[in-house]
Amino acid sequence: MTYWNKIGSMNRAFASFIGAGPRIKETPFAFGGNLVIHRELFTEVPFDPGVPRGEDIDFLMNARMFGHSTFIDRELAIKHDPPSKSHPKWMQVREDIYRFVFEKAKLDAQEEMPGMRLLRAEALDPYPGEFLGDDLEEMIFRSNSMLAMDYLMAGDTRGAGECMRNIHLASHDALPRTNPFKDLLILQRAWRELMAYFSDEENARAVRDLIGWPSGGA
Repeated sequence: MTYWNKIGSMNRAFASFIGAGPRIKETPFAFGGNLVIHRELFTEVPFDPGVPRGEDIDFLMNARMFGHSTFIDRELAIKHDPPSKSHPKWMQVREDIYRFVFEKAKLDAQEEMPGMRLLRAEALDPYPGEFLGDDLEEMIFRSNSMLAMDYLMAGDTRGAGECMRNIHLASHDALPRTNPFKDLLILQRAWRELMAYFSDEENARAVRDLIGWPSGGA
C-alpha cells in the first residue's frame, strides 16, 4: 500500500468532502448507488462503455469535461452492504490498473473545443486524482513489485507471477486501442441525437410498444 494506497486516498477524500462542512460542495468522486442526475445532464452526457469499472466516477469526469459541475450532499446517505471480495489482491489491483490507465488516457487526450472544459488530474484530488497523474506507471511498477515479494515470501509463486504480469499489462493490454477522448465525443453526439429522438412522445411511445414497456414507463 506504500505505492497503491487506494483505501487511504479514498478515506482522505471522504474525510474532506463528507466529514466536513459545508453540506453541499463540489466533489471529485461519486457513488453510483446514490447518484442524482438532472435531465439536462443525462440527455447530454453518456456513460462511457469503454471504462471497465468505476463507471460512476468516470461519468463524473465526462460531465465535468462537458462543462457541468458535480456536487456532493453530505446528508444524502444510503447503506452500502457489498458482498465480501473473493478475488485475490493481484486481481483487484489489475482491475484498478485497467480502469485508471483508461481514464488517464482519456484525460491526456483532451482537446480544447467549444463546450468543453479541460479537466486535469489535480482537480480530482485526492481521489481518484492521485491515480491519474504522470506517476501512474511508476506507481504500478513499484506496488506490484512489492506485492510480488509478499506473495513470494508466502510461497505463492503464481500470485507473484500475476503481479509481474500486471506491470506488463499496464503498458500494453490496458492501453486503449483508440483515442478514448475522441471516442467519447463520437458517442456523445450519437447520445444527444438519441435523447432528442426520445424527447418526442410519439417516438418514445412507439419504442415502448416495441419492447413491451407499459405505456407509463420511464
